[in-house]
Amino acid sequence: MKRNFNGISDNSNKKNKKKAKRNAQLIATDLNNSLISEAPRNVDIIQFAEARSFELNAIESALKNATENTGNQRVFQSLPRHLRRRAASHNIKRIPLQFRKKAFWERKNDPNPKMPPQKPKNRKDKRKPGTIVEEYNRRSDKVKWLETHVWHSKRMKMEEKWGYKLAEYPREKGRKIIYKDEKYTCLLHDASYYQCVEVNGSVNNIKTLFNFIIDLSIPSVTSNRYIKGNKIGNTKIYEFKKYPFNTIAPITFLWKAISMNESNKERTLWLWIHPSACQNVLNEIEIAKKKLDIQDVQINLIKDEIIMFQLTGPRSHAILQKTLKLCDNGTEIISINEKAHETWRNLKHLRTSASLPAGVVLGLTVNDPRLSNFTKMEKRINEISEKDQQLISDICNKWPDNVAQSSIWNKELRDYLKNNKCKEDSLNKRRSKSLVPGTPLEPLEDDSKIPILLVQRGATNYMTNIDDKQSQELLYGWNLYIPKGWAMAFFKPLVFAGARVIGLNNIYELYFESTIPCYPYDYIETKTYIEYINKKSKEEEEEYNRKPLSKRPNYQKLGIMSPFRPPFEIYLSMIKQKYKENESSPLWVVNTPKLVNFITKEIRSISSTNTINDLNEKLYTEILKQYKEHDINITKNEIQNNNIINGFIRVSIDILGKGVINNNSIIYISTKDEYDRWLHSKKKDKEENTSIYNVGEFPSSSSIIGFITTGHYSLNYAHAKAIGCCSIIGIKDMLQNNKQNNYKHSTFILVRDPKGQVVRPALLYFLS
Repeated sequence: MKRNFNGISDNSNKKNKKKAKRNAQLIATDLNNSLISEAPRNVDIIQFAEARSFELNAIESALKNATENTGNQRVFQSLPRHLRRRAASHNIKRIPLQFRKKAFWERKNDPNPKMPPQKPKNRKDKRKPGTIVEEYNRRSDKVKWLETHVWHSKRMKMEEKWGYKLAEYPREKGRKIIYKDEKYTCLLHDASYYQCVEVNGSVNNIKTLFNFIIDLSIPSVTSNRYIKGNKIGNTKIYEFKKYPFNTIAPITFLWKAISMNESNKERTLWLWIHPSACQNVLNEIEIAKKKLDIQDVQINLIKDEIIMFQLTGPRSHAILQKTLKLCDNGTEIISINEKAHETWRNLKHLRTSASLPAGVVLGLTVNDPRLSNFTKMEKRINEISEKDQQLISDICNKWPDNVAQSSIWNKELRDYLKNNKCKEDSLNKRRSKSLVPGTPLEPLEDDSKIPILLVQRGATNYMTNIDDKQSQELLYGWNLYIPKGWAMAFFKPLVFAGARVIGLNNIYELYFESTIPCYPYDYIETKTYIEYINKKSKEEEEEYNRKPLSKRPNYQKLGIMSPFRPPFEIYLSMIKQKYKENESSPLWVVNTPKLVNFITKEIRSISSTNTINDLNEKLYTEILKQYKEHDINITKNEIQNNNIINGFIRVSIDILGKGVINNNSIIYISTKDEYDRWLHSKKKDKEENTSIYNVGEFPSSSSIIGFITTGHYSLNYAHAKAIGCCSIIGIKDMLQNNKQNNYKHSTFILVRDPKGQVVRPALLYFLS
């Protein structure tokens, strides 16, 4: 029995229903009609119907409303309980067949019809090609997708970065298996998010334009090493006439190779720029054009026109040899570089691309990779014939000329190849006609012939450790450049051949394992790093605040001034206050090997009588000398806003002993007592101790010289390593301190993790 809120039985609802039902079954009568008392002998039908109109309407209304319950009910409401079905109100097919006709009539005559909701598409409909394309186009409106996005999204963690939806790391395996493939087989990364900028103009104008914004201590963009187009180059872009200060971003460049018959006046240059800094670089080029009054140089952003795959590892060459099938004959619009094809065939048994000259380029024309069967790469051959060895040796000693020419530079050809690409359906029909299943398809005249570029990537392309003698084969590999629209056609065969696909986080770790600063994570002087670290520190702080007090470190008690980011700005302001320097001068980092060697040499030879001003004067003299070598007139006043005090040098750090250091760790100068304590504990324990101080004891904040941007355990070196930045003033104090105290290790330092209470000994090396 139903009860109301105060516990009293309530039968009023049931009584009201019975009363309403009885009233609905009654037929109203008109008792006041005078015709009832004077009934005639003959009946006039029309007159009788008019007189009984009230009763007729009442009968019709009663028949309409007289149902099982009162009110205007539908058919599905008047059914017996054993015939009622769930959702019959909006699905007429659930009503019994004998009542279904009336239900359709009710819906048709309903003054306020409610249409049934549209049936959602099932999986079969969703997987139709047309539906998938529409859905993908809708989802990729705001954020750009790479051509390999769908493949990555099914297997990897995706994240929005720099206007793209990019893969961060694979879901299937951990860090160790990726390092194993990096060292022994091959890794594959889709780097098509890098922006390609095309520069057209005369060589002299391009040289004049770029000399004002690039690194002057290394070969320029128009040097003889790169101008022929047979080698790729690397440099850094600075603000106009601000070298070596105000770094914007590192770039990679390649000239279009020309034949002996072509003119050398008008040339084409491609630049590859990180997407986070592309607009800043383009703006700086336009500023340089305006200030130098150069109008003949055309700058065009050919976004998403060129696909770039990065293959890293000793077996990357074998995978490319297995995957790429060279064309035998060209066409009217696609020419074949026979010399490049011959060179590639002669390099079939090359064990690793590390043997080749750094940055060499090959222009090849290959058949559609989908025509061949996807197979695994072959195992290495232990014995190579003397003839093949001699061919490889000759190529490595002297790289052939005119092997970098390719039709991929032609925009019309790239559009033609994309629009006339053979569909998978037609290829499947050709496969079905094969007598033996699995037989590779023979290339036809109508099949596409794709021009590509192969570029060797070597250790000289990066900043490496001066004192590090360990093999850097982890750096070597190939860059594969192909036209737009053909990414998946090349990507799948490479994966089937044995290449392991990696994401952005794995690329970051690859740089770390090779002791190379990775842009933008280790470039503290750039705007991109500031944006990155602001976002990252905000996320880490929010995560920290969500944890209870007992589950998070007390940074205030530990004495950490900035736990979520390296506090370079705070540290720099402390140095400026100490030396009474102008607060407006910005932070800058020495990026050029020549200046790193120059500054460290001057610091080591500096005497106690020399001042910071003397070191500044020597630095200005060296910078002006480099400008003069490139015929650029610049005065000392134009570069005096930056000096040694606000300068930093990138360093790598090796931990002496066990333990791991993390990002944002602090670098200290050690005292004589601390160094002796470490030597004593090392002799006593017969191994390198992990800490100098007791738990809870830390060095003074006045002995800080820098901070770590990337740090954790290195699988390549089997101990903890880190990459960071130290101030030039701090390095000077550290070298002088270690020299005066007669340290056996001239770059001995201390490192403290911000989350822990352990201070670890370490050695510092300069990156150049």
